[in-house]
Parts: sequence; structure tokens; C-alpha cells
Amino acid sequence: MATKTGPNIIRDNSLVFGFESNQRSNRFFPGKPGTNITTGVNLRWVGANNSYFSNGKLFETSGYTENVFVPTLGKQTVKCMNIYNVYTGYGTDGNYNCCPSLFEYGGGITVTGNTTYTYQIIYKCDSGYTHPNFMYHYQYGPSGYITEYGVHDDSKRTHLGGGWYHAWNTLTTNASATYINTGMWYYQYNVKDKVSVAAVSITTGSEIRTPQQLIPSNTTRSNTQGLIDLKKSTSLDISNLTFTSAGKLVMDGTNDYLTIPTTAFPAGAFFTAEIFISDYGNSWGRNTVFMYGMSSSDTAQQINIHLPWGNGVIFWDCGNNNDGGLGDRLSGTLTQAELNATKHWVFVKNAITGSMKIYRNGTLWISSTGNTKSIGGITSARLFNHSTNTSYPWGGTCESVKFYNKELTSDEIFINYSAYKNRT
Repeated sequence: MATKTGPNIIRDNSLVFGFESNQRSNRFFPGKPGTNITTGVNLRWVGANNSYFSNGKLFETSGYTENVFVPTLGKQTVKCMNIYNVYTGYGTDGNYNCCPSLFEYGGGITVTGNTTYTYQIIYKCDSGYTHPNFMYHYQYGPSGYITEYGVHDDSKRTHLGGGWYHAWNTLTTNASATYINTGMWYYQYNVKDKVSVAAVSITTGSEIRTPQQLIPSNTTRSNTQGLIDLKKSTSLDISNLTFTSAGKLVMDGTNDYLTIPTTAFPAGAFFTAEIFISDYGNSWGRNTVFMYGMSSSDTAQQINIHLPWGNGVIFWDCGNNNDGGLGDRLSGTLTQAELNATKHWVFVKNAITGSMKIYRNGTLWISSTGNTKSIGGITSARLFNHSTNTSYPWGGTCESVKFYNKELTSDEIFINYSAYKNRT
């Protein structure tokens, strides 16, 4: 079956490995590992319920589930509450239901004291009303109740479309806190309204996950579930990579790396590596290794890309006879401005014709002939660092890497670049 993954035109089976970390969906980039400690969006009232206060005032609710389209997320099963609360003052004529809780997100949730948690919800309120207590929590410890407050903030939310919002904020637990109760409270009166919640998340740390990358309630995402090989043939362990506060995958230029399976490298005469980089971080002026694959000993370097080495030297090493000698090499030099302007790279090796090429932004940059050493016997490989140590870390943001078991043509490379170049 043909393969089509990512914004390119390759529709044959030549893709052998790849990842994409800038996708609109979470199909191949679920996101940073962690645990969502909420139990879900739970209705406080199910079905239609009418209550009358002693003064005859009405408190009406109707809780139910419906399937709706949520922009950014697609079709979702959401919890909804219709509410109509006629309130005349706390304690007035027996009216004590000033602020009903519409949804519970979990009670008795274990937490660690003196710890930052990120609280996120995806919701819609038909009237446009909001309140800090849409994202409420109580803290408790061994001696009982400690504190309570809401963290919804209109300045910390984005409109997804159709009245749906993604809201986020952080909270810090008291040093004595051991568990929390959570939910949504509502304070608008004499208005018939509808509030819907599609998702809720509370995770340790201050990272704000995108709506697509929220971890489902009561679920842990492991280090091998955050980034998926485009071929779905292997698990990638992202425990040695860095995430920004917005949940974006970056390399910090200190000791980050991504171990990749040796099967990602096709043995034989043909190999193409396609790379999309949005920024180079702190890589300029340092000796960096973007990709390294070796066979039984360090002298048998099979794959190596320096991007850059020192002040702008780009090295492309590919192929080795495993005889202790050097492999085939192609190199060139860029200024810092030229490097920063290069977002799309393609490194090509054809050991049959002896050709090695490097393309920048869809155009052939440099090439050489006489490079007839094939690839084979790779026993360890990494991206963003050396395969056996962390002495040459690459720093920056790389959003895509793909390996092919053929030489991509210049037309394929240019069309791929055209698909990538307008990314943000």
C-alpha cells in the first residue's frame, strides 16, 4: 500500500522512518508525557431537575451528553448542563443555592504539596458568561480543609471557534496538601443558559498543552507515547528531549537526543534524509551533531550530519566499508544568516552513481561524485547528538525528519519544500 504522511508528495513505499512534531492533529505527535489526574467531566445533575425554594423561586437544571463538532478537535462527546436559577440573596426566604456546581472534575484526587499544576478546560457557555470558578478546586491535608479558589482567567484562553474556548492557568498546592476536589461553579441568575465541557486536564508542571494534545482524564502518557514514528513501526522515547511552556518539542543544546531504531536506515546504495528546522537555537559557533549512526566501532561512521560544525561548516557523511577508514563526505560553508534562512534540508546519497547532494530550501546547494561506499551494519543511532555520548548536542527546533530508501528527485524535493515553507 502506498504511503502518504506529512505535507509532501511521496506516495510510494520509500519512506522508512520519520516524525512530525508540528501537526494540527495529535495523530503522530500526541505531546509531552504526563498524567491527567482528573477523573473526567461529570454531571452534577443528570436529566431534568426542578427545585423550588420556599419563596417559590425556581432552580432548574438539565444535564445530558451530546455529540458535537468542536473546532480544532473535531467531533466530540461532551457533557452539557442547561440551567435557570432565580436567586434573591443567600438565605433569603430559604434560598441557599446561590452558586450551583454544574460539573465535577474529580474528588479526593491525590496531589503533592508545594507543587505547581496546570489546569485546563475546553468549554462553551452559550450566554458568553465566565467566572474564575469555572476552574475551581479545594485543597485538603491531614488536618482537613486548607484553602479553595478558582483559576479561570479570561486573559488566559483562546477561542477555538463556534463559542468554544480553551482556557488554562496554574495553581500551587499548599505544602500540607494531599488531595483536592475540583469542579465548575456558576453564578449567573435569571438567565436561561447552557454550559458544555468537552475536556478537562490537571497535570503537574507549568506546560500548557494544546487542545489536541491534552491527555485524557485519569490517563498517563508515557515517554514512548508522545511522538509516533510515521510508519508506526517503532516507539520513540522522548524522555531526553525538552518541551517549551507551550508544549512544543525543542532541543536545548545541552544534552538532548532522540534514539532512533537502526532499522530506520536502509542498508544499501540509496539514502535520503529530509529535515525541516524552524530555528537553530544555540547551535551557531558550536560543534554539533544533528544525526549520527555508526556500526561496530566509532571508526565505522555510517551516517553523520554536522549542522553546523563550528562557524557554519555543514558536513554530510554517508557510507563506510567498515574497514576502519573514512566514509564518503560532502561539505560546504554558510554564513550565520544563510544557515538561519535554511529551513528545509535534503541530504542525498546514491552509491551506484557515486553522487552525494545537499539541497537547501528546495534547491541543489552542493554535490560531488565518486562516493560509492554503501550504508550497512548500523548498530546505534541518534538524532540531535552523537550516538554514544552527548558531547556534541544540537540546539534548536526540528519539526520533521524523514528517511527514504531511494534518491529523491529534484522535482520531489522542490514540491516537498513548497509544502513546508509556509509553516509557522
